[in-house]
Amino acid sequence: MSPKPAPDSQSHPQYALELEVLEEWEKI
Repeated sequence: MSPKPAPDSQSHPQYALELEVLEEWEKI
């Protein structure tokens, strides 16, 4: 899976939110 912030956030806003959550989990 290759995360593409620009295109994915426009077509799939929820996907962008999930990426943010995953990043938060990685910090923990």
